[in-house]
Amino acid sequence: MHNFLTPSLVVGTFLSLITGFLLLVFDVTDFGMSLTIGLVGTTLAAAVDLIDRSEYAAVFRAPPWLRHEVARLGQAAQGVLAHGVPALDDELQAVVTRAAGDVEMLANGRMERSGPASRHMLGLTVATTRRIAAVTMVNERYGNGSVDWWSSEFGRRYWQANVDALERGVVIDRVFIHEKLGQGLRDLAEVQRAAGVNVYLLEADQIAPTFRTNAVIWDDTCTWEARLDAYGNVTGNLFSYSPLDVARLHDLVDTAIVQAHQTATPGP
Repeated sequence: MHNFLTPSLVVGTFLSLITGFLLLVFDVTDFGMSLTIGLVGTTLAAAVDLIDRSEYAAVFRAPPWLRHEVARLGQAAQGVLAHGVPALDDELQAVVTRAAGDVEMLANGRMERSGPASRHMLGLTVATTRRIAAVTMVNERYGNGSVDWWSSEFGRRYWQANVDALERGVVIDRVFIHEKLGQGLRDLAEVQRAAGVNVYLLEADQIAPTFRTNAVIWDDTCTWEARLDAYGNVTGNLFSYSPLDVARLHDLVDTAIVQAHQTATPGP
């Protein structure tokens, strides 16, 4: 009974009956017209209630731009189905399913971007007010994991954003995990330490494989994790605003820092 009497049905029916009754009491209409008005209002209330209960209720309550895009999607889908080609129907279902999965990921506070994500990373760094914590898996030879990345165009811009954050009083903890402590990494660590970054050097075989990753946490707000290929190149970027991911990566960085202290990897 509680599920049946929804607010839209109760309020709509009540207002319709009251309107019909008042029109009759004040002799604005006759009994038949008042009854008709009351029934029409009740019917409209029931229709609204059915919409509220339907699987499309979320769309009706969505902002205008989302309703527009859903309508556009429906119209385009009808165009695909009109071809009557099974291959197109299957591809339509696959495309819509992928899109629904992407939106569900956003609903969980996560978004994944392929290729460079420099603008978002810079924006997060500029907005940070307390702490940046990071784990970087260093590859001395290839790709984005190389120490040479910090000399690339985006690497320089990202480092400048780090320096600016340090000047604002932001604490930066960065763990470099390496298989071999080469001179390039020693020099990079020295530069960052001189600027005020808390740099930790950790040999890869001193920590579990799950920690050998590339990740950043900005305050308690957002995290970034890299998707890497076999050569250490970033192929995807997973940003998350989920408190669970923030807590998980904070634990990952802090564990790596403790391990670096225990192993006492020599540094510059």
